[in-house]
Amino acid sequence: MKGGIRTPAVDVPVAKLSGLGQDTGSSPFCALFGTTVPFTPAQLHTLYPFHDAFVVAWIKATASAVKAGFILPADAKPLVAAASSTVPE
Repeated sequence: MKGGIRTPAVDVPVAKLSGLGQDTGSSPFCALFGTTVPFTPAQLHTLYPFHDAFVVAWIKATASAVKAGFILPADAKPLVAAASSTVPE
């Protein structure tokens, strides 16, 4: 089951996202934020063997998020442009 706000960063990930807070020890404020752990180059290659595979998946996820009302149409174009110009390592 999928739930929550679906954005391209969630549906076409390049990192493991977690909503669990950081174990900071001294700063309770930092515990409010989740964590992000980038995928390794091998993990990225498994998910997206070619940059175009990543871009196509990102475009589809962006269109889906616009249709669902999670992203404004005006914000979709720069999101797609950023994905198209960034090559995952």
